Amino acid sequence: MDQEAPRHFVMRCRLDFNKEAKALVKSGMGSAGAELYPSEQAIRALYKNGYGPTKHDKIKVRMAKAVLGTGRTGVLLTNPYDVQRCTVDDFKYLYGLRWGIETAYGTRKNQLQMERSSGHRPICIRPDYLARLFVYNLQSLIEKQCKPYLRMVNQKREHEYKINKNISWAFLKHNIVKLFLENGPGPILVELKNPFQKHIEPIRPGRHNKRIKKMRRTKGKFQTLINYKRAI
Repeated sequence: MDQEAPRHFVMRCRLDFNKEAKALVKSGMGSAGAELYPSEQAIRALYKNGYGPTKHDKIKVRMAKAVLGTGRTGVLLTNPYDVQRCTVDDFKYLYGLRWGIETAYGTRKNQLQMERSSGHRPICIRPDYLARLFVYNLQSLIEKQCKPYLRMVNQKREHEYKINKNISWAFLKHNIVKLFLENGPGPILVELKNPFQKHIEPIRPGRHNKRIKKMRRTKGKFQTLINYKRAI
């Protein structure tokens, strides 16, 4: 099945994902090989996307056991098999790179609420999404202009500091329209740098908060998380 479009990957699975994963967790080994077969549900989903697997197709994977940043043991699935070239620490590092991407998705979904729209039809969803994307890009451009100031601040403080995104979006709320009405938007962009630079927050490496899992509706409009306050 993986011969249709081979791709290298690293993903995490449950400790009780299958008997091979359970055996690896209990053993003293760092990695082990395994073969995965598609379930009936996976076969139906793949058929909808243009693939034609059968229950006899298999994917050969390498299971790597690693101690994650939280101190818990995790099992990673991957398909580079060369133990000498790719160590368990290499896969642990690659898996950690996903956090920046997931944080960016969380920012767009929960703070900018890109999944919330004024209607269900494409003609309603598209302009709402593009408007929020414009705000996201504009905030990023102004934040980039603040980097020299942050470098100066970070030299004098214990922690590295960054712009507070949620507050900076709030300052954009009453100024975005002005950008389109004024002949020269330059002064407005420069003026916005001051509140951006005033509201900064520390970056604390290795900080972890306990996840609170909540039930979400499978149907209906998107519900934003209650621990985020709308800024725009």
